[in-house]
Amino acid sequence: MYGVNAPSETRDLRMMAIWAAEEGEHPMTKRQLVDEIKSERLYMSERLVILLVEDSEDDITIIRKAFERAGVHNPLFVVRDGEAAVAYLSGNGKYSIRDEYPLPALVLLDLKLPGMDGFEVLRWIRQAPGLKSLRVIVLTSSDSIRDVNAAYQLGANSFMVKEMDFENSIELARLITDFWLLKAREPEVERPEQPERKEGSPEMWRNRRGDSNR
Repeated sequence: MYGVNAPSETRDLRMMAIWAAEEGEHPMTKRQLVDEIKSERLYMSERLVILLVEDSEDDITIIRKAFERAGVHNPLFVVRDGEAAVAYLSGNGKYSIRDEYPLPALVLLDLKLPGMDGFEVLRWIRQAPGLKSLRVIVLTSSDSIRDVNAAYQLGANSFMVKEMDFENSIELARLITDFWLLKAREPEVERPEQPERKEGSPEMWRNRRGDSNR
């Protein structure tokens, strides 16, 4: 299909198509191909799920509105404490239905959570098989350098401080999605496997009888 001067090491068929357009061997122009690829990437990026781990209703409302005003159409799921974040990512309880609660491509994590705090959630993610590469942005009101250092040491991909001004919050929403969901490549993640209970095991027998820890 392509001439002898085609780049032999190019493995991306879309790049090959652009090269062919430049050489006059493709019906679409280079500009048309680039626009089509950008449109495809935008469509795919908008299907990526964001998980917001945040306990403040005010902050949840601000973040939702900022993403809407920024023109971000990605599904935004919210959990309000660390335990719920772990349950969501693990697929436990109601979160086991992945069609309703899909794995996120990006986690926005507050640090000051009731019970299990953001640091503990981050530590759990980085130790969970299948989730170690999940992209996590700490989004918090704290600007303490101690919190910044601790978050990066535990494996945060970025540390961002919540904006006080709504217009700045809109710009922050654009920045997050433009880089992390549109430009940056997404790693493979999968739900951690749940240990299976063997038929006839003492634990299963106790559960069937309804008497635990006797």
